[in-house]
Amino acid sequence: MHEQSKAAKRRIADAAFVTRYMAGEALDIGAGPDGLARHVGVFPRLAAVREWDLPDGDAQYLSGLADASFDLVHANHCLQHVVDPRVALSHWIRVTRPGGHLVITVPDEDMYERGQWPSRANADHKWSFTAFKAESWAPKSVNLLDLAREFGGLVELERLQVVRDFFRPELPGDQTMGPVAECAIEFVLRRRPEPVAAPLLHDAATRSLIPPTGRNRLQACRQGLMLLDSQDGKVGRLLETYGEYAEAAVALFAQVLQPGDIAVDAGAGIGSLAVALARLVGPQGAVHAFEPQPQVHRTLVANAALNALDHLTCWNAALGEAPGTIAPPRMSPDARPGHGGVADAARVAHIPVMTIDGLELPRCRLIKADVAGMEAFVLRGAAATIARHRPLLYLEADAAGTVAALLQVIAELRYAAYWHVVPYVQPGNFYARPVEFCRGIAAANILAAPPGFTVNGLPPVRSAEWRADLRPAAA
Repeated sequence: MHEQSKAAKRRIADAAFVTRYMAGEALDIGAGPDGLARHVGVFPRLAAVREWDLPDGDAQYLSGLADASFDLVHANHCLQHVVDPRVALSHWIRVTRPGGHLVITVPDEDMYERGQWPSRANADHKWSFTAFKAESWAPKSVNLLDLAREFGGLVELERLQVVRDFFRPELPGDQTMGPVAECAIEFVLRRRPEPVAAPLLHDAATRSLIPPTGRNRLQACRQGLMLLDSQDGKVGRLLETYGEYAEAAVALFAQVLQPGDIAVDAGAGIGSLAVALARLVGPQGAVHAFEPQPQVHRTLVANAALNALDHLTCWNAALGEAPGTIAPPRMSPDARPGHGGVADAARVAHIPVMTIDGLELPRCRLIKADVAGMEAFVLRGAAATIARHRPLLYLEADAAGTVAALLQVIAELRYAAYWHVVPYVQPGNFYARPVEFCRGIAAANILAAPPGFTVNGLPPVRSAEWRADLRPAAA
């Protein structure tokens, strides 16, 4: 018997569930074959249920779901399967409306794993859970009271209950496989109408998850685990300081990408946006990320592996107008450049130059290019792909003197161009820190769309200078 059905039988006798918690529009994370939608008629205030399971994307990030979308976020025995429960809970809270509830159940480690790790009953369990105890026997245990405290600025803890109905400690094995026994912890959170002064994440989560290894740091960021270079003066420092980079671009991608899409990221760097793209298209889609700098490419590969994104293909190559090779300038290991630039003129070994057309993609929804003024060459090498699939183009337009040539290529494609100016970091950043570093700094990009595609809310490109186009007209 499935755990959701057992929980429903218990909850219908509890007035708080019937009248308060199970109400409004719900998101059921990890619904499976026994989802909450089967019980809409049981809870009279439950209006509708959106199910979220593996085909929809990673439950840890809920990529593509807007903030404050649901009155109820329900997750029955799902949190133990995610890579990082703290990151997952932050996103589950994110999509909950102020005043709404989160109802979450997890297996109790002392009734389910019973002193054995890894779990013998379910090898996919990445974490075990306890309601509260001073010390756990498990090497990967989450104390739920501590977890709730970490998010105390955003939520109130309404209920924390060990559910041991029909559990018999003298019997061996997994008793949840039977028709009646529950071996769970259930906790209910209410999202505060307004945040109060409290950290979003525990201090430990904003520090490197590994001992510093030279310049390398490993951070739990908004889009996932990110290995970064602490000496990178741009993206690396932003991720280390705020846990995110250019989230307004990710929000735009979420509006245009769907599971199963294919995207290309030219100039992917360490993968700060490629990881987000891969989450949006899901395992049934694909992202091809290109990074010519060998040391940066190694970090890009590491970030794909750390986030288990097998459909994110990382190419140590440049994209251009025609196949060939280049010898890019080498980044100095002792300088603090942004990874979009170089530090000295020494050359590395020859790196392949590929074309997007050479990938022979079966479909393509988005081409993103951030290649230091070489975006026009990338598009010329994608002419056949663009003609065949008519993808959206998201192009950096910061490099002085190159925007005019880029606009000429866009016009030749008969695409319409719109400005999308993205702040490096937002005030409501993942680490909830005041924005000091990079405050007010933004990157100018162009979203180019084929005929028939409607773009709402973005100003059209009228010149090669975004500041002039976005300047308010004189009265």
